[in-house]
Amino acid sequence: MLSIRVKVVLIISLIVLVITSSTLGLSLFFSQRRFQETIEDNLTMSSAIASKLIANEIRNKKLEAFNLGMLILQTGGATKSEVLQQLVESNAFLSLAIFDKSGWISRAGKALPNDHLLTSPYMDRARRGETLLSSPEWDPSGVIVMRIWAPLEDMVLIATLPGMLLSDIVKDFRIFETGNVFALDKEGVIIADIRPRLVWERQNFIQMANEGLSPGEMGNFFYQMTQGGSGIGSYEYDGVSRLCAYTGIPDSDGWSVGVAAPIDETPLFHLKQLLLINAMVFLGLGIIAALLAAKSIATPFKKIEEQNSRLGELMKTAEDASRAKSQFLANMSHEMRTPLNAVIGLSELELGEGRLTGEDFNNLEKIYSSGMTLLGIINDLLDISKIEAGKFELIPAEYEFPSLINDTIALNMVRIGSKPIEFHLHLDENLPAHLVGDDLRVKQIFNNILSNAFKYTREGKVDWFISGKREGDSVWISSRIQDTGIGIQEEDISKLFSEYNQVDMRGNRNIEGTGLGLSITKNLIELMDGTIEVESEYGKGSAFSFRIRQGYAGETVISRELADNLSRFRYTVRRRAGNEKLLRVKLPQAKVLVVDDVTTNLDVAKGILGPYGMTIHCVSSGQEAINQVRRGKVEYDAIFMDHMMPGMDGIEAARIIREIESDYAKTVPLIALTANALIGSEELFLGKGFQDFLSKPIDIRRMDRIVNRWIRSKYPKTSVESAPPDSTEAVPPAEGQPRAQEYQPPLIPPGFCIEGLDLEEGLSRFDGDERTWLQLVRAWVNHAPAQLDSIRVVNREKLTDYMITVHGLKGISLNLGANLIGARAKELEYAAKAKDLDFILSRNQNFIASAEKLIEDLRELLKQTNTGEEKPKKDAPDPVLLEEILEASASYDMETLEEALTALEAFSYQSESELVSWLMEHADKSDFKAIQEGLEARVKTAAQS
Repeated sequence: MLSIRVKVVLIISLIVLVITSSTLGLSLFFSQRRFQETIEDNLTMSSAIASKLIANEIRNKKLEAFNLGMLILQTGGATKSEVLQQLVESNAFLSLAIFDKSGWISRAGKALPNDHLLTSPYMDRARRGETLLSSPEWDPSGVIVMRIWAPLEDMVLIATLPGMLLSDIVKDFRIFETGNVFALDKEGVIIADIRPRLVWERQNFIQMANEGLSPGEMGNFFYQMTQGGSGIGSYEYDGVSRLCAYTGIPDSDGWSVGVAAPIDETPLFHLKQLLLINAMVFLGLGIIAALLAAKSIATPFKKIEEQNSRLGELMKTAEDASRAKSQFLANMSHEMRTPLNAVIGLSELELGEGRLTGEDFNNLEKIYSSGMTLLGIINDLLDISKIEAGKFELIPAEYEFPSLINDTIALNMVRIGSKPIEFHLHLDENLPAHLVGDDLRVKQIFNNILSNAFKYTREGKVDWFISGKREGDSVWISSRIQDTGIGIQEEDISKLFSEYNQVDMRGNRNIEGTGLGLSITKNLIELMDGTIEVESEYGKGSAFSFRIRQGYAGETVISRELADNLSRFRYTVRRRAGNEKLLRVKLPQAKVLVVDDVTTNLDVAKGILGPYGMTIHCVSSGQEAINQVRRGKVEYDAIFMDHMMPGMDGIEAARIIREIESDYAKTVPLIALTANALIGSEELFLGKGFQDFLSKPIDIRRMDRIVNRWIRSKYPKTSVESAPPDSTEAVPPAEGQPRAQEYQPPLIPPGFCIEGLDLEEGLSRFDGDERTWLQLVRAWVNHAPAQLDSIRVVNREKLTDYMITVHGLKGISLNLGANLIGARAKELEYAAKAKDLDFILSRNQNFIASAEKLIEDLRELLKQTNTGEEKPKKDAPDPVLLEEILEASASYDMETLEEALTALEAFSYQSESELVSWLMEHADKSDFKAIQEGLEARVKTAAQS
């Protein structure tokens, strides 16, 4: 029988064993995955840093070779060898050599390339315009070298570098204890490693794996590594299991860099060992030993922290190098923008003064247009993110194609100067007058190619052919620009669209150009699903043919007259207000509901719909529209719904309305209103419960088609308002009849002009109705200041509200003809969508100031207008009418509410006139609760008295 002492020992041992086993199991369970992820993240970060460092070195060496090539091209043939020797002695290259198709021209230095390189694949690729860095290889002189192959016109520059260049970059990297960084070329050959022997012997990891005992795992890993991309995996080498992260090296010939570490050196392996040791200590020493061992467990975490600190320093070094390059481009951008801002700003001021006329005005307008175009191009080209990513963002919108053509011609006519060049435009008169696309980029394409035609033509002619073909919702615009200029040599045509390349540099040394224009043009054309082709005969001229896809925006075509005007350079960019009056049906029995969160936009809709004689109700949110439909007190013949509203947008409100269980809710025509008339928008709305689509600014003829299609069809016996006779001759009245009304002067003073306001265009949206337009101006002047106040302070959290507010300002500005404010609001709206807070902050205050200046100018206009209306006067608003308004608000009776407000507004008041304005404002927004709260006490007091 066991003694008590033995039992106690056994029980304590069992307890310690249970505690130790539980602790070990739980520690492994909770720590293993976290450590695994941390280690993999560290290795991945290391491979990214190593890739950036190697890529930076490759770029720098290629740039050095390119700069040396430029110096060499500037020297004569007799002194090339001497110049090469000087450049070798003053640079890090072992040797420099120049080859052409027949052999080497000149060479200097050590490890000189020989004739066998003429047949190298690198030579073929360099002659096709690529700049390459070859893998390390043994030179016949007995040294291992790398070579840069750089195209120089019809020659190739070969710059020889030490073969251990990349190994020197990675040799100081240590991951954990013996982990290292290495690099492979696309064939699997080792091109950089801390073990020079592997580079000297040109060891091939894929070949080594396939010749080993287990080729599958290791061979597959390194094969995957050479295919580009990034990843992490494990393999066994020299009997040691290793964990490795890899990534591709930019600007290399398909090379990859890997960061590998033995698994038994990782903190995870150490953690397992420590936990096992701790478990044995727990069994021998119990709880005290466990407490002491806990301190040792922290050791792996400390190692990881130290490793992360070192990796952070390396990342900072790589980021500093990248930041230096970005700073250079930023400084370059600043130096170019500063003089351009003066050109643009001063010319804009002079144009705004109105002092210039004739040729002076036209010339200054061309200066301003040229400056704005150049500034836009510089802003795009010097954006470092776009240059490095090679991406351009297209921002489509509807634009006037004739205006774009006219701007391009005006910009380029100055390039002719005194050169004897004839320019002819051949324009298809059946092309659409309106298209959907990124007009800035389209203009950039046209300008780049047309400007080249003028630059490279000394005399003769330039012809520009433009035609188009519609395919569904797209229009293919085809353009051909041909000249009788100096032409392009056949071997240079393949180089035309490469970056930083200007062909025939000697022959064209006096012609300006960065070598970027055609490369950017080709990228833009391809972004628009197009292609470009070149035909040229050296000494006789060139022809560039391309086509791009644009969106279809309507049936209106350019017409023969407009095409002739453009061809004769007589076109002026402005929308023509239709002199003819629209024949509108009278629909007094019809009722419509307009939904928009901007009060002035509601006024616009009422002004355009007013001539039809319909009952027009307005609400300011999607939820209020839903409530009106659910109540069913008024069944509307159509609902005009704004797309972008705060809280609930128009699409969501339409969905809820269609889900209401009533035939009326499911069939009432819903018409979408939006200021974002992008290609595909109509299909979007028609697929979300809407019957039709109307873009802002609202076109009265498009509105008329919608009214006739969806409302008049319900009332077939409606009458059409007759248009005024075309003749302006006076017709004497019949005897006994009153004489015709005498001529009434226009409400707007003749010759009144406001900077940034196209009065003719604004009036055209309301069929020339000055009274309606002025009413909307008055509404905007009253409501816009509050909207501007709401966007004075903008931050990242307020971007959505900011976008909605400037969207509303854009729509109403364009409706009134305030195109400058509308265009700036459009830019800010797009910036808010892209979350570009820096762009908004740099322009928001100027936008607000411009809008406030326009508001002040419009207030002055309103003071000078004579509406010809003298309202009868009363002491104060009628209490009976106020009580009717209160009851109508409480019961949401919009028809009674509007009748009472109309009766109230028919008089001017000696006192409390502000109450009438306040009621009208809140009624426009359907703010029934505010009306009730404002009138209840007043009506009760009036009843008691």
